[in-house]
Order: sequence, then structure tokens, then C-alpha cells
Amino acid sequence: MNVYEEIKHIIQQPETRQRHGNIDSDKLIFLVDTWNKNVPEIDTVAMREEIKQKARSQAPSSSGKPGYLKGIAAAAVVMILAGAIFLLTGSRNDIPGTSPGRAMCTFVAGEATLQRDGTRRQLTPGVVAHTGDIVITGSNSMVDLEISGRLRMRIREGSRIRLNGLHVNEKGNLDVNGNMERGRVLLSIKKLARGDSAYIQTPTSVAGVRGTTFSVAVDSKKNVTVKVLEGRVRLAPKTGENNSPFQAEAINIADGQICRVDPEEVEQIGRLVSEGKPVDNHKSVFTLIPEKAAAHDEFEELSVFNDEKITVTQPISRRVLTITADPEYSRIYINNTFRGQGRVSMTVAPATYNVRITAPGYRDTSFDLPVASENITRDVPLKQQVVSQHPFQQWRMKTTANHFLPIPGSSDTIAISDDGTVSRISGDRVLWQKKFATRATSTPVIVENMMIVGTSDEYLHAIQLSSGSIGWSVQLEGVIYPGVVPVVNGEHVFAATTRGRVYDISLNGVKNWQLDIDGGIYSTPVKSGRMLFVVSQEGIFYGIDIALKIIVVKKEVGRVFGAALATKKSEIVIAGYDGTVMKYNYLNDEIVWTYNTENHILLDIISDGSSYYVCDTDGVMYKLSGSGELLWKNELGNRVEHKPVLDGDDVVVVADTVLYRLSTGNGKVQWSYVLPSPASSNLAIGNQYMYIGTMQKGVLRVRK
Repeated sequence: MNVYEEIKHIIQQPETRQRHGNIDSDKLIFLVDTWNKNVPEIDTVAMREEIKQKARSQAPSSSGKPGYLKGIAAAAVVMILAGAIFLLTGSRNDIPGTSPGRAMCTFVAGEATLQRDGTRRQLTPGVVAHTGDIVITGSNSMVDLEISGRLRMRIREGSRIRLNGLHVNEKGNLDVNGNMERGRVLLSIKKLARGDSAYIQTPTSVAGVRGTTFSVAVDSKKNVTVKVLEGRVRLAPKTGENNSPFQAEAINIADGQICRVDPEEVEQIGRLVSEGKPVDNHKSVFTLIPEKAAAHDEFEELSVFNDEKITVTQPISRRVLTITADPEYSRIYINNTFRGQGRVSMTVAPATYNVRITAPGYRDTSFDLPVASENITRDVPLKQQVVSQHPFQQWRMKTTANHFLPIPGSSDTIAISDDGTVSRISGDRVLWQKKFATRATSTPVIVENMMIVGTSDEYLHAIQLSSGSIGWSVQLEGVIYPGVVPVVNGEHVFAATTRGRVYDISLNGVKNWQLDIDGGIYSTPVKSGRMLFVVSQEGIFYGIDIALKIIVVKKEVGRVFGAALATKKSEIVIAGYDGTVMKYNYLNDEIVWTYNTENHILLDIISDGSSYYVCDTDGVMYKLSGSGELLWKNELGNRVEHKPVLDGDDVVVVADTVLYRLSTGNGKVQWSYVLPSPASSNLAIGNQYMYIGTMQKGVLRVRK
């Protein structure tokens, strides 16, 4: 503990507060922080000894500790107040009875500038913004500000916001006022105390808040959209009548609601006000979307932002860590959290940080980087992946594959065999192989540079596509049923198991939350807006609000083994084991239509955006319209055990030993191909080839 931290610790002791009750301890701590940031370096060892000598001279003989605390606190007060003249000289935009608040930049991605007194400088982590400064972000850029440790602000790309007010009054209350000309800002203000205030101005409105998580967006036409994840926002139009959000014409926006401000209506009311004419209805400027109607909207970013904790930035102990990777599309992870591509610069406390960098076609690089008393800059060039010369023909003849997965944007394919071996295939080579302890059960899914898959030992794994190394493994309660797919949405992975456990796992392998339902889950979860839907073995359809982590929809729909499918307008298409296909509107709690195939359905539904393709266990393929009408059906004659695949204007399906290509227009067979033995895997269609595993003859590769 250095001298400044020791003084702050002493100030916060109960004995010190009781002895020096007439001193504002919070302001004193602020002065310690400011002293440390601005005063030239001093001999802290000598100062410590001087303070201790003064403390001992005042300490009673019967008890050393309390006297020492009182004495060192008194000495600290003298030292700090003596330096206050220097600290406050030249302070900017001070208001009588206030002290400047601190808006420290803690994270920058892309290009961002700080404009002060007409001049611009590049904004970097560690820079402190003052009242009157303007923050400007470019395209694909983002800035995080921490204001006095109580308010966190994320300024997104294409934004321009002026910090009109950053003050702490004589009672220690925070007063924050931002004026946003354009762009989008997210705010998390959970730590606002009673008496604190914060509001954001836009060209047409003023939003006043007291402890909430919300966002404000202003587009090029001055349309304003306010979204509230939790808490409450008071919103008023800027019509020339008010300069504060707390007016009679203001409205309240509550949890899960969205409000849009019409700039033309605001201009019309402002014109009436300037002409001295009466205004009948201020609320005509607002379009308020209630919770149910807004449930499908995008709250995911706010949810993630809300989960990120506010940490009080202490300049004495924070350093700037900058990582630049080559190639420029490399993904940079710090302590298993994705921080950006190519170059990342962030403020950190002194500690040792794990840095991991990945890029397709290059070897993963991971190392520990200690950060101590200086800023750290590290350039990291990745080495190209050395391709292993596994003979493809030998591999395919010996492999019984369960899963194939084409890699987006590449001609390569991932194959998973029945013994748990994962292989990456590129042309006539197997680039790498990784073997799990047990076989894979879930259908794998690819996100960014990872493949995520569940195994029969009740684990969920993330595999690096570039090297085959395991990024992380998370233990689950229960197995992900064969054919069920983990659902990836933003930075979240949602998984459901046969024990009735629903998980939200971050992309860096951290369990965010777990929810238990009655009955195992044998179908893929469905994500729609802020809702996650699962169907239990008992035939109950559950809707989970992922922000609140509670069940808000519960309806009996019958047993489901195939996946449900999300559509527009808050509707879900569900295929039941009894052969019933239904479209259900979860907001209105209404079954829109049903269609009965009169045979069991075990496979996922697939859709081209307007129609639905369903296959029953007898090998009959159905095409249904968006309104539930049968458009065509084709009896293939053999059992279908693997999900069909849409490929352009055709649908490709394997029935036992026959590979069919059907026209999506009329369902007629375009061509068919007889396999040497029954299929053991799903069909994967890449840029050049189609891959499918067989029971006895290994992996079959067919040129498209």
C-alpha cells in the first residue's frame, strides 16, 4: 500500500471520522486523488517518516494505535490542505460551492477525439475530460467514460456529445449534464445517491434519470429514440418552455419500454410557443412502446452493458495497456474477454494479465503480461499455421462422422467423428485434429473463430478453429440432446440439457446464470428479442425473459423433439412429436394456425424466410406457407434421420442411403445419388463440396 492509499485508508477509519467530524471525508479523499495526479513527484518515504514522527509525538502512552490514526489523519489534513492552493489554481468552469467531477476515459476502440477550447487531441485511456469538452467518435468506434466512480457512459460510433456539466456540490452530490448532437450513448447509473442528478440533452428533448440503465440515440434527421432496460427515465420535449426534464409535459419511460421523439412535432410546438399561442398536447411528440410490444426489440447490448460493473478509477494505480497484433484482423482477448481486433488500448490496475490472440490461418498466441509502474505497449506478430499433412483419403476411409459443419467464409469444413475426434478439412488435407474424452452429442455451431459443441460427459466446449485448441470448457448438469444446437446471440451462448437446465454462458466461458424448469429439454432453444423459448419433455412451452432471468410465458403445446423456429411479429413455429405443426403468437397467447402431418416429427424445421420445410419419420417432406397451407409434399420412401439443408433454390435431404435434391418450388426430385451405406451424419454443403458420413464406408465427399 503506497502513501496515498494509506492516507485514504486512515481517513475512512471510524476513529478518524469521529475525531475529525467537521471534515468532509469524501472531499478529502478526492483531494488525495487529485494531489497524487497533479503534484510533481515527492519523496514519499521521507514524508511517511515525518508524518509518523508527528503522529507518535501526539500518541498517548496507553494506546498506540488510536493515537497514531488520529495523528496521521491530522498530519494528512495539513499536508493536503496546504497543497489545495496549487490543486485548485486554474480549475476550469468551477461553480461556487462545487468541485469538478471526474470523467476518465477507461476504454477506446477505433478513432475518438477530445475537443477542448477549439483544439482536438486523440482520446486514449487515462485521459480525464473536463466540463465543456466534446467527445467525438468515428465509424466503428467506441469510448467508455467513468464519471466520479458513480456513472458509466458508453459513447458509440458516429457520436458527438458535449459534457456541459461535471460537478460535485458542497453536499457531495453529483451533477452531470451531457448534450448529444448525434449518435448513440449508453448509460449505467446504478450508483447514483439521493441528491445526485444526471440528464442527457438532444436537439429535441431532455432525458432526466435517477438510477437506471438506458440508451439515447439521435439520427441525422434528429429523430430521438430512448430505450430503458431497467429503472425510469423522465423525458421532456425542448419546446422553448423548459430547460429541465422535470416539467409537467414530461413523460416517464419504465423498464423494457422504448420512446421515440418526433422532431417535427417538437418544432411545431416550439413555433406555437414562440408565437405566444396555446399548446393543447405536449405528449403528441412522443410515441411510447409498452413492455409487451417492445419485448422483441434489441435490448441485448444494454443487458451486456448493464452487467459490466462500474469500478472507481484511481489514477495512482492505473496504467495503459496497449496490444497491437499482426495481421490486423486478429482477435485480442485479455483475461479471456474479447477486447477488439488488431489493436486494443485500455486502462488497467497493476497486475499480471493473460493475453490471447487468434486469427484464421495463424497459430494462437497466449502469454502472461505483467503491468507494474509504467504503461505497457506490446506488438505481437502471429506465426502462420503449419499445415499438418494428414492424408485426406486415408482419414475419410477410416472415419465414421456424426457431424459436419462448413466454416463460413471459407471452403474448409469441420468434421466430428463418433469417437469424439474433431478435424478441420481443407481441400485434400486435414489441417488439425482434436479428440474429446467422450463423443459429441449436440449439433455444433460456429461463432467468430470458435466452434461450440456439447459432449456426452456433460460439458460444453469452445474449440479454436485456427488451431483446434480448447478455448474453454464449462460443466453442465445434463447432456445436450443429440441434434440440439447451442444458440449463440451476441456475446451469449444459450444451452439447454436433458435435466431441464437452461444456461446463459458468455463467449469467454463464464456462466452468467442458470434456470431450472420441470422436465428435460430435447429441442433447440429459440431466441427472439429479449426472450428465450424452450419446450420441456412434459410438453410445456416456456418463455424466459433473459434480462430479468424469469419465466414469463408458459403454455402446454405437446411433446417436442425437433426445434421450434422464431419468426417475425412475436411468433414461433413448433413441430410436435405427434405430427402437429403450429404457429404460436406468444404476446397474444394465441395459436395462429396448425397443420397435422399425422406422423411423428423428430427433426428441426427449416425455413427460407417465407415458407417452412418439415420432414416426418416416414420420409415425407412437407412445404408449408407462412399461413400454414400445404404447398407440396414428397414421399421419399425411406426414413429420414438427419436435418435437410437448403441450398439455393433446392432442398437437399438424405433418406437412408439415397441423397435427394428437391426443387423448393414444386418439391420434384432434381437428381438423386445412392450412398454406399446408410448415412451416419448430417449433410454439410460448402463452397465446393458436400460432405456426409456413412456407417461403413467412411466419409463421402461429393462435388457440388
